[in-house]
Parts: sequence; structure tokens; C-alpha cells
Amino acid sequence: MSFVRRDAKRSSIKILPSMRKLVPALLVLLALFLLLIIFLAINTLQKNTTRNNSKKSSDLFARQVISVDDDPVMGDRNAPLTLVEFSDFECGNCKLFFLQTLPLLKEKYINTGKLRFVYRDFPVKSHDPLATQEATAADCAREQKQDEGYFDYHDGIFNTTTSGGRGLEVAQLFLIASNLKLDQMRFKECFESERFKEEVKKDFFDGMNSGITGTPTFFLGLTTQDNTIKGMKILGAMPYAAFKIIIEELLESNETNN
Repeated sequence: MSFVRRDAKRSSIKILPSMRKLVPALLVLLALFLLLIIFLAINTLQKNTTRNNSKKSSDLFARQVISVDDDPVMGDRNAPLTLVEFSDFECGNCKLFFLQTLPLLKEKYINTGKLRFVYRDFPVKSHDPLATQEATAADCAREQKQDEGYFDYHDGIFNTTTSGGRGLEVAQLFLIASNLKLDQMRFKECFESERFKEEVKKDFFDGMNSGITGTPTFFLGLTTQDNTIKGMKILGAMPYAAFKIIIEELLESNETNN
């Protein structure tokens, strides 16, 4: 038995040096394996980053077909892009858009022929009867001085109203018309006839059928010849910077496709 143990001891002494020779090679293989894992992880991360970066901001918005109808247009009717706003003259956020965002859009895109702006009425019930009265008064201004007169009156309302259904009384509507040098008798006849009330209702129901539940709601898309756009639905008075990103992407896409 002692002979066998001495033999086994000798055998183990012989094996240990050979194993020590294998250690550096195993460490090299382990290092290569770890480097391969790191390389694959970095490569996957880069692919995901590239994929995410290639996704445009405009891809985040749902698109749907919306009619421009026969509503007032600001800017070149043949502009490549159209922005439709469903708005309420008594809506506080609509006034915020008018004061903070619309002037910048006019300067950068509307006045330069890149964007046309279409205003459609969506007077919410809690803001009536003043919201509808103001909408019909603006249509009476348009009857006399076309779209330019409409937007002059539109500006007069938003610059004067306190919003929230506590806005302008009838006398103030007539004062705006006077300041814009509209024919007072014609304006009075138009306003009291309420002949544009159905037009305002039509806009409202078009908005309802398009899923609008609040104001302002915007649709932004490429201009077409059939009086509709397939627009991105944008909710709320987003800041100018947000509109700018989407508009620039659409302009770039339009130029690429053409």
C-alpha cells in the first residue's frame, strides 16, 4: 500500500508543472472571450442608438386626413406645408399660442411661403355664447375684407379677450370692427343675422368627427390639391421650438421626395 501512495505522489508532482504551462494560454483565451463579449455589446448599443436617432420627431404623432374646408388661410395657398388649427376665441391656451408661437411661425415659415395657416372654429360649450359670437363676428369681417380682414379681426379678439368664457361683449365686437375700419352697417347686419353660425357649427362637428376634444388642436402635413391634408395631430399650445423641429423635418422630407 505504501508503494502505491509513493507512486501516486510522484505522478501528481509530474502533472503540476504541465498544468502551470497551460495557465497563460487559458488566461489569453479568457481575455479574448471577454473582449468578444464587450465588442458585441458595444456593436449592439451602436445599432440601437443609430436606429433611435434615425427616428424622426414627426414619427411620434398619429396622422389622419383632415379637411381644410373653406376656412380662412394665412400665407401662400400653395405653400408646401399646411397647419390647421381648431381653436376657440375664449380658450386661454389658444390665446397663449396666438401670443407666443404664431408670431414666430409667421416670421419664419408663413411669411416666407413655406407654411400656410388655416383657422377653424371649435367653440367649446363652456365658453359659449361668447365664443360662437366672436367666431361669427370674425366671419363678418372676412365677408368685407376677405382672409386678411378675418385675421386682423382674429388678432383683435385675442388681443382683447380675457378668455375663459368671460371675453368680449357685443359692444366690444363692434369696437374692433370700427378700429379695423369695417363698414359698420354691413357688419351690424351680418352679425345680427347670425348667418355664419352654421359655418361655425360645421367646423365644430368636423372637429368632433376628427376626434377633437379640446383646444387648441392642430393638424400639420403636406399641402395637397384636394383641400385635405394627411396631418399629424398635435394637442395643446406646444412651444415654437417643438413646431420648428416637426416643420423642418417635413420640409426636408418634401424636398427629398421631390
